[in-house]
Amino acid sequence: MWGDDSSSAEKAGHLTYFPAPKPKLPGHEESYNPSPEYIPTQEEINLYPLM
Repeated sequence: MWGDDSSSAEKAGHLTYFPAPKPKLPGHEESYNPSPEYIPTQEEINLYPLM
């Protein structure tokens, strides 16, 4: 009753599971989105060398 007497045609009806490839996670630079108030304006960037 529990023996391996199933036919190969019965086993061929099942699909093989292949997991989807995992995407590469973004690094620090790509994942960091600061609020607009933390992004310096061009005017502030030009003042940095004067400090």
